[in-house]
Amino acid sequence: MNPGKVITVVTARASAAEQRKLLEGAISEAFSVNADIVVLSNIYNASEYNSYITNENSIYQLIESDRHDGIIFTDDSFMNPELRRKVTDIIDLSGKPVICTGSGDSRYESVNNNTGEDIRRIADHLIEVHGFTDIDLLTGPADSTESLRRAEGYRSSLEAHGISFSEDKVIYGDFWFFSGEKTALDYAEKRRKLPQAVLCANDYMAYALCDTLVSRGIRIPDDVAVMGYEHTGDRTDHYPLLSTFSRNWEGLGKKAVWMLYSRICGLPSECSTDTAGSLVPGDSCGCGADCGQISTEISERKKQIYYTSLNDTGMLEMFLTESVTVSDLINALRRHSYFIPDISGLYLCLYDEWCVTPGNTAESRSGTADTVCYTITDIYREMADPVHFSRKSIFPDELRNSGHPNAFYCCPVFFLDEDFGYMIVRYDRAGCFGESFRSWLRIAANALEFLRMKNDISYLIECQNLSDYRDTETGLNNRKGLLNEIEIAARNRNQQLYSVCVVSFGKVTDSYLSAQEKISFEKKLLKDTAEILSGIAYSRGGFCGRTDDGTFVTAELAENAEETAKELKEAVSVHLYGLFRRLKIYGEDIVTVAAGSGNTEKCSVSEKITYLTETCELNNSSVKYPEKYAGYINFRRNIYLNPEKNADAEEAGRKLCVSSGYFRAVYKKIFSVSFHQDCIRLKTLLAKHYLVSTGMNIAAVSEKCGFENDKYFMQQFRSVTGYTPNQYRTKFMCKAFNINSII
Repeated sequence: MNPGKVITVVTARASAAEQRKLLEGAISEAFSVNADIVVLSNIYNASEYNSYITNENSIYQLIESDRHDGIIFTDDSFMNPELRRKVTDIIDLSGKPVICTGSGDSRYESVNNNTGEDIRRIADHLIEVHGFTDIDLLTGPADSTESLRRAEGYRSSLEAHGISFSEDKVIYGDFWFFSGEKTALDYAEKRRKLPQAVLCANDYMAYALCDTLVSRGIRIPDDVAVMGYEHTGDRTDHYPLLSTFSRNWEGLGKKAVWMLYSRICGLPSECSTDTAGSLVPGDSCGCGADCGQISTEISERKKQIYYTSLNDTGMLEMFLTESVTVSDLINALRRHSYFIPDISGLYLCLYDEWCVTPGNTAESRSGTADTVCYTITDIYREMADPVHFSRKSIFPDELRNSGHPNAFYCCPVFFLDEDFGYMIVRYDRAGCFGESFRSWLRIAANALEFLRMKNDISYLIECQNLSDYRDTETGLNNRKGLLNEIEIAARNRNQQLYSVCVVSFGKVTDSYLSAQEKISFEKKLLKDTAEILSGIAYSRGGFCGRTDDGTFVTAELAENAEETAKELKEAVSVHLYGLFRRLKIYGEDIVTVAAGSGNTEKCSVSEKITYLTETCELNNSSVKYPEKYAGYINFRRNIYLNPEKNADAEEAGRKLCVSSGYFRAVYKKIFSVSFHQDCIRLKTLLAKHYLVSTGMNIAAVSEKCGFENDKYFMQQFRSVTGYTPNQYRTKFMCKAFNINSII
């Protein structure tokens, strides 16, 4: 053996049940060859990758360290393709030997369970034990090799039993809860025939399928049996208890370590480790659960819940909030380190410039920046003094236990755009932290940000002047605050081009409201508008403010500023329409939206806001229709609020005691658009609202909006907007909030 080897596992969300099992197998095998193991993992977001969580994923910069002798890349744990690509790019630059686990990356030697064989065995069970012949398969994306591998296992079982295979019985999903829920709704709402059994290619989809079916009154397994795959360990949180198949994650971890260790040391790579899985009986197929298995799962679940509850009921957060120095903070963490079970050591590694303002990002640090390691707890020695070391080393040599190999988990410590460093959790046996550590670490990171702000003089001065920059009614920026934010961002990004959208409100004029009701109503309108516009702005990486009582402004810095202004106006208009329709307001009578773009060197943002605000006010004052047209206004208000009801010119003429021809002529004179085209425009506006605020499919949107058929709807929609419905949804749906929860 070669003592002192360091094997690094690059994974995501290490606390997830399946990753914990893989890591425990990897650690036990590494210890058997006297090698240390380092685990690099983000901790919260496994499926997302955006600017808000960049610093969480900066932990993967540690791959650049020279301490590794080889790397294991857990491909299946990286659900976001962009993050996976960025991580593999760093791995490639390291020049270290690599073994990939899971679905596999063609660049690396890979090891995986025979997932196709596992799925075949599950299908065999449904056919041979339960006698089912009508079985659907819910698998992952259609372009995923792993999805197709599992589908092939399902197919081979059917054909071996003389059951014809149909591609229609294979449902392609996303390996996540969403596709399980969607499939269940298709069954419940009879868009898809309910089979005798559904085989789900992982447990997450199976959980969502079962939960949704049961909520719709479909009995499991009486009406349909369900089987999962992978045995993630969360069965006791769902009903009925899922029948599943345990993917042998431990065996996979062991085999990956042996293959990598053999490559590092030039040994034969044969490995006798068995990676075959096993059936885990439950109630969802009718077999009934094994009491001993359930007892083990419940005990583990109770342990995790207990330690997580300590973070909620303990005094850690209060003690950390009181800290005024790093020493205070470390002492508070020490007193509460028992919140994390089974560890042999816990260390906080802070970058020297962690408390420097402006934001301490990975890009602003040099690769050799000094780091200081604070011992929170160590079962082998007294509390050590802080140790300075190079980040390239990952951890100081003092942390290694010469008498026994160790596992070092490195997890990021960050707060938004502040990258403080990382926490090291050390184990001297095969183990991995659970969900409780994630809560503990989040509390510690928040405390570090609070401590940084306490010692940041410029921040304290800003706090004193906070009211100068905020609108007290909405919590948004006021004009001064908005311009200040834009100015800082423009300077930091070296960007002169900008886009601005102004929303100007008039008074609510509905006569059926009393004076008190109008005040209450306008307050609600103010609050909901602020939430919607800020959600749109921040989801696009822009800015939002209330510049006076009736005016809101959203803005962005953009290379193609003119096009961005059009997009911003469109997003604002359609989301506001949803609000107006729900509140039964004739929005076009009380609000004007204007947008424009500019260059700070030619026209300041302040000047552009003033110009657009004046334009809105001019338009608001000009929308005054003669009293004799009141009937037409009321008629159009009804179309605006209910465009799906297919208004008719003949009926309108009868109500107004005029001919349909005269009605059409006057309508066009008042509103500067023909009656027919206006009806199509308003139907399309409603369709836009449904597309950006619901998950309804295109056919349902078409029907909801009163179009004759899907084809006609798509033709008219593209003619009016320039987009197909799906293109529009992708471009303008606001992911910052669920619009239905606001309006």
